[in-house]
Amino acid sequence: PSVSSPIPVWLGHHPGPDAIARVYRTQDGKTVTESCDSETFRSRYCYNLRDIQDKDRSRYNSVSFSTLQLNAPVLENDLTLIDTLGISATAVDSRKTIRVLDEGVDAVIFVTRNSKLNLEEMRFLYRHVLGRPAADDPSPLQPNPRPVAPENLLFVNNNFYGVPNRTEFAERIRAFYRDSGL
Repeated sequence: PSVSSPIPVWLGHHPGPDAIARVYRTQDGKTVTESCDSETFRSRYCYNLRDIQDKDRSRYNSVSFSTLQLNAPVLENDLTLIDTLGISATAVDSRKTIRVLDEGVDAVIFVTRNSKLNLEEMRFLYRHVLGRPAADDPSPLQPNPRPVAPENLLFVNNNFYGVPNRTEFAERIRAFYRDSGL
């Protein structure tokens, strides 16, 4: 799978030398919190080789989200970054990402390896980021009640296999905004 984050992770600032992780999971209908160091967090809660066989990553289903506080200058001024699971790897992943977006965020950095947004990505961005369904979207899900302003939706093309045609990628993003009606 192309998803590396099996659970949403809120990244925030911590002035100390050691990172602090907290994992929030549901157990017997109650929310249970586990605190651990970053190495334990990485070994237990980050995507690894054993997840290749478990394509739906069911071992993470009880985990709602986690926080990781670390000493990073970029996070010092009350900035929080949220690394979501992305979209469409599994239904569970998509639901967790939608929940984060519906709670409200200030900006979205959409990382894709495609130089052309596919139909599923476009429908997801319209509905769950910009708060309006695409004209051809059959989804019964409601649009995001707290949409992100179009100027706060940033695109990053992360193509491991080579640099995309910049002109083509830029034109596809322009077309995405033109077609959105925003």
